[in-house]
Amino acid sequence: GSGRIKLALGSVQSAITVNNSAASAADTYRSPIKLTNTHASSTLTVNKGKVDFCTGTGETSQLATLTLNYVGNQSTDAEVYVGSGVTLATVKKYGGKLDIRCAVTTYTTYAGSDLIAGSGAITTLYAAGASVESNTTGTITTAEVSAGTLDLSKSSAARTITTLKIDSPGKVKYDPAVVTLTNKIQPIAAAGVIAYQAQAS
Repeated sequence: GSGRIKLALGSVQSAITVNNSAASAADTYRSPIKLTNTHASSTLTVNKGKVDFCTGTGETSQLATLTLNYVGNQSTDAEVYVGSGVTLATVKKYGGKLDIRCAVTTYTTYAGSDLIAGSGAITTLYAAGASVESNTTGTITTAEVSAGTLDLSKSSAARTITTLKIDSPGKVKYDPAVVTLTNKIQPIAAAGVIAYQAQAS
């Protein structure tokens, strides 16, 4: 496929599906497919391929739902980059790699890898099997880690999680000197035991 596909879809409500892309982009540090769309009810589903969504300087867009699936390789089929100018309601991630710089209302990730950066707040984060690195300085209101890892240790920026819930085999890494937990850690289930294990830096 082409290494440079750019679609500015304006304010038209769109249900966008990407089934594949070129392996590399024609432009340095970009994905082969670049999209923008400003309708609040639009959706983007990436089954396979590399996509930039609203990553340009000063760009703004909206999405009701962003979904990452996979076709053959759950870890690498889909690779999506989302810029800071996006208003995004829901993320559903079943595999692949997601690099996101904006606020999200409900973020659910089951597999693959996630990088949450920038300053966007996350209202609810469900980590259910993925490897999630969260460096955003925006507040995470509720984080539930039932599987996989939520890693908050890669940034020294001050951050806050209001409510953190964990169930086995989920893991959370954080430095209490920079990450503030407003409430004590709780089990996701109504009752349960939480074991802490310190790790040298």
